[in-house]
Amino acid sequence: MMIPINPLVYIDMNNSLTGKLTHLLFRDVHYDFWNVGLIRGGVNQLLSDSHYNIRWYKHRSSASYLADPFIISRDNKEFVFVEEYDYATKKGHLSVIYDWNKPPRKIIDEPYHLSYPFLIEEDGTLYMIPEASAGGKIYYYTCQKFPYEWRKEGMLIEEAILDPTIFKHNGKFWMFYTKPAQSCSELHLRYSDTLLGEWKEHSGNPVKVASKTCRPAGPVFEVNDALYRPSQDSTGNYGDNIIINRITELSTSTYREEPVNVITPKNDYPYTGMHHIAHTPGMLVIDGRKTLREFKGLGAILKSLMR
Repeated sequence: MMIPINPLVYIDMNNSLTGKLTHLLFRDVHYDFWNVGLIRGGVNQLLSDSHYNIRWYKHRSSASYLADPFIISRDNKEFVFVEEYDYATKKGHLSVIYDWNKPPRKIIDEPYHLSYPFLIEEDGTLYMIPEASAGGKIYYYTCQKFPYEWRKEGMLIEEAILDPTIFKHNGKFWMFYTKPAQSCSELHLRYSDTLLGEWKEHSGNPVKVASKTCRPAGPVFEVNDALYRPSQDSTGNYGDNIIINRITELSTSTYREEPVNVITPKNDYPYTGMHHIAHTPGMLVIDGRKTLREFKGLGAILKSLMR
């Protein structure tokens, strides 16, 4: 004869099972969703204004998010290059948006995660130097047929670094980046005589140490002969705000910067975080983050019973 078992008593006798059942019954999933938007106007508005009229992209896919946008103009049309992160594979690839009413088109994919599709043009060649820290090195690509065809040409940095941001100043190329172990709190700098040459480490590395405000947030820009570096402000949560820093001293042995503005999400924005801004003449592109909540309880139960 089978002895009836009170399920509540059984659960109390097995704390691990209690936790599993509670997780299956009441599981709430929170995850970040990122998107990109356009701001008409020049970079000078980043020095004072903090409320912008943003035309957000209507990303229709729930399977991915878009972040780290870079923008370039060709034939009076803006092309936005983005990280497109796939929730299913937990990996990003690089895509381009050429029509604000059409889905992004994938252009570069690797076995490892890609993000931050940094663009720079030198001697008539358009280069893309994305973050590929998951692959352990930084590679560069050249555009073969704009904007869809890119070729992986070689390695630029034999090290896993985050968000390499290159600019040219006083006859040298400079590169800002952070490292995975201190992704937001230590800023590093390298310099080179040529884009594809030897990248020497700055003697003062890390050139800045600050609590979660060092990581690059897009390309350096210039206003009235002064250089400005956008950085992420993740002092609260990752990707909360963007800080605009004025570079006050830059040499192969020294570096200083000072914050001049903070770009924050406003109450009428559909997003509660921002961590990247880029520019082309007459147009800016920014990203925004919000946390989505999805109840997975019943679905998880059915899935577990079918195993």
